[in-house]
Amino acid sequence: MVTNYAGFPVIAAAAAQKGERAGIASGDTVSGDPTKMVWLDAQKRMENDTYDTREQACAIEPLVSIIIDIEKYAIAGGYTLDCEDETQKAKAEEWIDYTVRLLFTFRKAFEIVRKHGVSHMQKLYDDNKARLATETNGITHLQLLKDVKRYEDPFRETNYYYWQKLKVSSNWQDPTDTTTKDAVVWFLKDGEKNKEGFSTGSDTVINRDTIIEIVNNENRQASISLCLNAIFIKNQLLMGMPMIVRIVTTPGERYIYKLFLVDPSTGEKVWEAPIPPAASLNEIDPAAYAAKKADFEAFTAGVQSEINIIAKHRLGQGVVAMPETIKEEIVESSQALNPAMLDSMFSILNKTIAWALGFPISLIDASGVELATSRVIMDTIAPYLRGLQAQFRDLGTVLIKEQFPGMEFTFTLRELHPKDAKEVAEALKSNMESLEKARNIGYSDNDLRVMARTLNVTDTDLELGGLGTLKPEAISAAIAEGEIFFEET
Repeated sequence: MVTNYAGFPVIAAAAAQKGERAGIASGDTVSGDPTKMVWLDAQKRMENDTYDTREQACAIEPLVSIIIDIEKYAIAGGYTLDCEDETQKAKAEEWIDYTVRLLFTFRKAFEIVRKHGVSHMQKLYDDNKARLATETNGITHLQLLKDVKRYEDPFRETNYYYWQKLKVSSNWQDPTDTTTKDAVVWFLKDGEKNKEGFSTGSDTVINRDTIIEIVNNENRQASISLCLNAIFIKNQLLMGMPMIVRIVTTPGERYIYKLFLVDPSTGEKVWEAPIPPAASLNEIDPAAYAAKKADFEAFTAGVQSEINIIAKHRLGQGVVAMPETIKEEIVESSQALNPAMLDSMFSILNKTIAWALGFPISLIDASGVELATSRVIMDTIAPYLRGLQAQFRDLGTVLIKEQFPGMEFTFTLRELHPKDAKEVAEALKSNMESLEKARNIGYSDNDLRVMARTLNVTDTDLELGGLGTLKPEAISAAIAEGEIFFEET
């Protein structure tokens, strides 16, 4: 019996024998269990979860864009690189900021992860030259790849490859050429050396080791997939709102068709509309019955066509002319939209979308005493985002080590915030002192106003003879140090 450090028994796995068969790690299930009809009915109404529908959903739903922006800057807003060797640190920071643009690429990759569940990047090297272990690898760019699919050996999940098939421009250097062609790329272990058995043909084959994969969760499930229906239902409600308002609140129209006309001078009927024949006439005189029926049906069809034309012209032109046989009446609507119902519908949809992205909607629409500071918001959602941030942090560490072998450093990611409030206050205090000096040496009010806007130190516009309303952080900094660097007038 083998036990672990806590004394619990551990099942000792026997060493795999050569040629031993393995169980199936992936594949489609074959089940004869009946499925509830309510689920089948719901399936018919579900949006297809594809790359294009996820992109479309993100494009039409502003709430998704807001949440993803908040989250990506929460985990990859900035970085800290600690290294005792200042020369190496400077080179590494320059490489991070300008060569591979790590943070920019990480933020774009994060968007893809949230939309599609997984993001793939490819390491591109300078001239693709082979390098010695003691030389830098010369990574010049991290290239984001679109719609990469992963395929695994169903009996051995450690055997896998990546595959791409997309439509690309036939000639990207000619903007007038709109033709496209199919492009297929295989990312195989050891690249060209291992393509035997794969139907690569003339397709491009690349070494799988150059690919970096970041996943949203262990199942590679896209967060947007959980709220696709909610996004499209909300969009349908918004797009249909004008029609809903028109149907419910717009006055109705009633058309009355006269069945006869009378000569005002004589009081005699000059025209009378056909009437449906009695059923008994069909037994006495079938021919007369058929003729009267045909006249009545032609009359009703003509009336309907005439009314349709009037209604169409009124909707499109506003003013129409009608024959004296038709009388129009406006029927005012006695109904009204229920604001509480509409608010509840959109609230439910917004909560569904926000929770699918792991972000409480209250952090966005809170107000008054419920309005949380940015630091509290970060602390609230940090546990959910910590796993994703760890992937990007570890990736950054590996890339820096590959680029600068032997360098001792610590790489961390942080949210897009100043290190603390004191730095903000000190910066504002310094800027206000500059304004004070400018005023003392004779700067005009207009010059001071422009300077204040540039330094971003006032909450409101400057008034003549004064520097405007100071931001609270600047006032706090001055009070903390016992200095009054601005006197109100």
